[in-house]
Amino acid sequence: MTIPNSDGPPQEVVRLMDAAQVVAASQQCTHEVIRDCWNTRVVASASHYDRAAPLLVDDDEATDRAKQALARYHAVLRQGYPERMALSLRNARLTGQGAVLTRSGALIAETVAEFTANGLVPTGLLRADADTFRVPRATRRISHPCLLAQRPWYRNYGHWLVDCATVIALASSLGLTDRMSIVIGCYENPAMEKVVRCTLEEFAWRSEILIHPDEEVWE
Repeated sequence: MTIPNSDGPPQEVVRLMDAAQVVAASQQCTHEVIRDCWNTRVVASASHYDRAAPLLVDDDEATDRAKQALARYHAVLRQGYPERMALSLRNARLTGQGAVLTRSGALIAETVAEFTANGLVPTGLLRADADTFRVPRATRRISHPCLLAQRPWYRNYGHWLVDCATVIALASSLGLTDRMSIVIGCYENPAMEKVVRCTLEEFAWRSEILIHPDEEVWE
C-alpha cells in the first residue's frame, strides 16, 4: 500500500508479525513462484537455563526504585526462552537499527522487540496505527545473501555482545559466514568499532562486511 508523502519519498505500510506468523503466511502462499521465506529452520528449541543468585550486589548508592528492580531480577533463578528460528528472506528490507520487513509487508516483531516492548516506535519507521508502521521505499539493493548482525541499541557494548556477536558466532559454527556478507550497524565510537572489528576478524574473517546506517533502507 503506497502512501503519498509530501516531505520525502513514498512510504509503505507494514504490519507487525512474529517470525512464526511470517513463516506460516509464506507457506500458505505456495502458488507464488518467489515466496518471502525459504530454508527456514529451528536453531534453538524452546527450553530454559538456571543461574545462581549474585554473591555481591553493589547497590549502596542506588535509589530505592533501582534496588527494588534489582531484587526482582535477582529473584529469577530460572530463565525460559522460546523456540528460535533462522529465516532466509527474499527481497526483504532493512531499516533503522536492524528492523526487517518481508517482501509482502510484514515487520518481523523479533527485530524490533526492544522498541515495541517499551512502547517506542522503531528507528526508521513511523507509526500508522496500533500495530502498523510506515517505512520509506528502499534506496539500495544488495544482490547477494547477507547475514544480519544489527539489532536495536547495537551501539551499546552489552547489546553488541549478546545480540549481535552471538549470531555471528553461531553462523560461523554452522559454516554460513564463508558464503555470506555480514551486515552490521554504523559504529561512530572508534573504541566500539575496534571491538566489533576484532570480533569479526575472529569469527568471520572471510566475509565481506557491509555497514548499514540507521537512516537508510536496503533491500
